[in-house]
Amino acid sequence: MMPDEEDVADGVLRQCRDALNPGGRLAITDAAPYVTNERERRFSAAVTYFHKEFMGRRLLTDEEWKAKLTAAGFDSVETVPLRFPTGRLHIARKI
Repeated sequence: MMPDEEDVADGVLRQCRDALNPGGRLAITDAAPYVTNERERRFSAAVTYFHKEFMGRRLLTDEEWKAKLTAAGFDSVETVPLRFPTGRLHIARKI
C-alpha cells in the first residue's frame, strides 16, 4: 500500500470489523519501527529504512496501530511482540 492509499486501508479495516461477529478478532502482523533493544535494533533500522526509502512509507508505531484500529470501530486492541526481530502482532476485537 502506498501512502496516498491510506483511506483505502482505513476502509478495509472498517469492512473487516463489519464482517466479524461480536467477539470476533482481527490479527495484523507488522514490523515495528526503530526498536531500541539490542536484539532487534539493527534489523529494525534496516526494515524502517527500506520502507521509507523504497516504498515511501513510514512504519506505524504500536500506538498508531491502536488509534487506527480504534477509529475503525474495534475495541480491546493489544500488541504482542513476536519471536522474530521487530515482529509485532496487533489483535483487535469487535465487541
